[in-house]
Amino acid sequence: MSVVTNLMLCCCTNGYDNTTAIQDVNQYFVSRNIKGLVSVISQELPTHWYGGNKNLEARIYLGVFNHLNLEEFLNHVRNVVWDDPDCVQLIVKRQDDFRFEIINVFEL
Repeated sequence: MSVVTNLMLCCCTNGYDNTTAIQDVNQYFVSRNIKGLVSVISQELPTHWYGGNKNLEARIYLGVFNHLNLEEFLNHVRNVVWDDPDCVQLIVKRQDDFRFEIINVFEL
């Protein structure tokens, strides 16, 4: 039986390059032989696949996982070095949730 968790990891732009941080976040999945989070502006996706008439300026990474240990993953994300940790948010919807939960990874 599946237990699906939808994730959006968001981090600010403001000139910060979070490439290394996202690679470190995805090590959590690599060690489990699972494809990690993907940027919404990934070259794997069509250009401007989303609505609107502007380019996305937020750094958003998506993933959907089965049987994700959310607390373990959240602890992993908290151990990653971020340029601006106060901007890191995890938006989560678990299998039986009616709405998404926004988690400020590093409480202000």
